[in-house]
Amino acid sequence: MVITNKILSIIREEVEKMNNIFNAEYVANHIFFSLEQDEDSELTFQQYHQKIKMFGNEYELVEVDPNTLRGFAKDWDSNSVETYEYMFNNNIKVPEIVIDEQNKIIDGSNRATAAMLKKKRIMAFKVIKR
Repeated sequence: MVITNKILSIIREEVEKMNNIFNAEYVANHIFFSLEQDEDSELTFQQYHQKIKMFGNEYELVEVDPNTLRGFAKDWDSNSVETYEYMFNNNIKVPEIVIDEQNKIIDGSNRATAAMLKKKRIMAFKVIKR
């Protein structure tokens, strides 16, 4: 059996998922298409992917306490925050946020704000490799 680079790439991606390690493209795809584009709606997918890749090439999926986060937007969107608060109240999965190595929010300030207001932990893709 011949193992091609494509097959090796697929195997690597599956192993990384089992270890909660994801590349920038996966993170961008997952977040961009999980949202109704209320945040970063002015960005195309390619622009969003570049934004995520600019901060890191590899991310780990972790659960974080929103009180440990930095970089909340000062002018958060109250409609979005209310939507995410509703999701937290009703145990509906809230899309993950994206943070850097120092827990500074790259994407998801409204989701993180809702988590903080509801005193809930939130899942985050955290940069582990630049």
